Amino acid sequence: MGSRSGVSQLLLNEYPDLVVWHHRLELAVADVVKDIPSLNHVRIFFEKLRDIYHSSPKNRRQLEACSDRRVLVVGKILDVR
Repeated sequence: MGSRSGVSQLLLNEYPDLVVWHHRLELAVADVVKDIPSLNHVRIFFEKLRDIYHSSPKNRRQLEACSDRRVLVVGKILDVR
């Protein structure tokens, strides 16, 4: 998390639209998601959407074809590592 040469700063230099979260914030979000059932439904929706594009090279190519940017692999959303 270094302000000049940390991994997050190096990634931000390469991908300026990237959102970097500190681990404590990630834990706080995970606690909120557990307590609010409707947010859990949103998390499940995004996980299923991720699985569709992550598991199929054909689907990923189609997603990249309609995107104006390179599509990167996205990990779990609203979840602790």
